[in-house]
Amino acid sequence: TSRIVRAAFEYAKNNGKTHLSVVTKANIMKKTDGKFTAICHEIAKDYPGITVEDYYIDIMTANLIKEPLREKFQVVLLPNLYGDIITDEAAQIQGGVGTAGSSNIGDKYAMFEAIHGSAPRMIERGMGEYANPASIIKASAMLLRHICRVEAAEKLRGFHTPCGHVQDIEYIAFHNKNHTLHSCQKQISFNLKIQSDYGVVGDAAKFMNALNELL
Repeated sequence: TSRIVRAAFEYAKNNGKTHLSVVTKANIMKKTDGKFTAICHEIAKDYPGITVEDYYIDIMTANLIKEPLREKFQVVLLPNLYGDIITDEAAQIQGGVGTAGSSNIGDKYAMFEAIHGSAPRMIERGMGEYANPASIIKASAMLLRHICRVEAAEKLRGFHTPCGHVQDIEYIAFHNKNHTLHSCQKQISFNLKIQSDYGVVGDAAKFMNALNELL
């Protein structure tokens, strides 16, 4: 627990984050989650520039769909079970698990991947053009940031955000609602085939070619 807690605070400090949320069910799981919370607050003393708040998992799931409250959450620290719940919900909010990257970070090594895996069944079925590349691109941005290539990572930062939701965004956005691939620099619209939680909505090759053009 101490290792993952300190890793979370180090991530927050190194990435300019000032707010960290600890999510447990310590009001019920008093010994296990209570201990997790206590360790979090003990280590927090070493990071005076970071504000720490406690949330229970049930209210946190509600807060994530409540705007503008969810905008305050920067780094979320929680045990594995609750993390599995929150990451799936957060991915769904931004467009589904097909849009979320993931990382496994240790003391010496780190691995970054699409949260849904490599989608091998699509390749086996000859449906590679339907594989949504958004997840692996998000993971690539996380990798770049991890190795201190922040400027390169920032080029992909706004990739999943519809234009107008983030100020001064200049990067491609994949907008599931109107099935349009677009950016604020130029409008790109075509018949889409990429499969996502909203149905078949994009063509992977055109999607990547458009991204390469903008980058």
